[in-house]
Amino acid sequence: MIDIKPMKMVKTILCTFGLVMGAIFPVFAGFFITWIPERKLAFCISCLLAGYIVGLFSFYIVKTILLKIENHYKITLSDKLGVEDIINEEKDNDLILNMKSDFKELINKYAALMESQSEHLLHLSITDCLTSTYNHKYLYEYFEKKISEKTSLMTILFCDIDHFKRINDTYGHIKGDLVLQEVAKIIRESTNGNEGVFRYGGEEFVILLENCSGEEGFDIAEKIRLKVCSSDVIKSYCNFEILTISIGLAVYPYDGVQIDTLIHNADSAMYHVKETGRNRCEIYNSEINRKIN
Repeated sequence: MIDIKPMKMVKTILCTFGLVMGAIFPVFAGFFITWIPERKLAFCISCLLAGYIVGLFSFYIVKTILLKIENHYKITLSDKLGVEDIINEEKDNDLILNMKSDFKELINKYAALMESQSEHLLHLSITDCLTSTYNHKYLYEYFEKKISEKTSLMTILFCDIDHFKRINDTYGHIKGDLVLQEVAKIIRESTNGNEGVFRYGGEEFVILLENCSGEEGFDIAEKIRLKVCSSDVIKSYCNFEILTISIGLAVYPYDGVQIDTLIHNADSAMYHVKETGRNRCEIYNSEINRKIN
């Protein structure tokens, strides 16, 4: 709306100008007309009143014109913004608040999207794309994370599919990939969704079982071994040939406190199984290194 103070100033100027013109007019009129002396005062007063009225009338004309210009500007702005009733001051304030709220919501959605993308990229960087287990690289970080959380007991399972090269050579790499996916699925199911499942190499998987003793880990390893042997899905990929798996175990902190040592000892136990017939599980002990060396 038009501010009252500037308009009051315009009104004062126009009315004053009208009074001045009303006072000056009788002087010029005297050159052209002769009036009765007793009516001269009445004529001057009438000129003053007429000048004031003209000034006042001019003020209202100017005010009306300015208001129409202002309203036209607001309506034009409203059409451009696509906002209804923008002339209403309270609705203008609501519009600004809504725009702020929408902008804030947009920023929050963008931040959430970026966080989601970041988490997705992180997940891709630590996940094996074929089996959807964690990859070799993340194994070490995961182990250090569990140690930092003061995990006092872990059992490491080192699993190796027996004669896997022959599966690839005989039935093709596509069938070999399907076998790997099914073995990974069996491992996840057998560990009750335990997150510490890693594809360590081509046909090798490592499992970190938190707060799990060697005996408990051995039971889980046996469950995995038996499920792999009896899997009808795997048999369908291998022309109904029975697939077996060998598993070695090592226990933190008894068989080592560093992940490299634990992996080496679990691998040694698995290698001993390979040398003594395959398709078995064995917990590491100090005699194993002597036997395989």
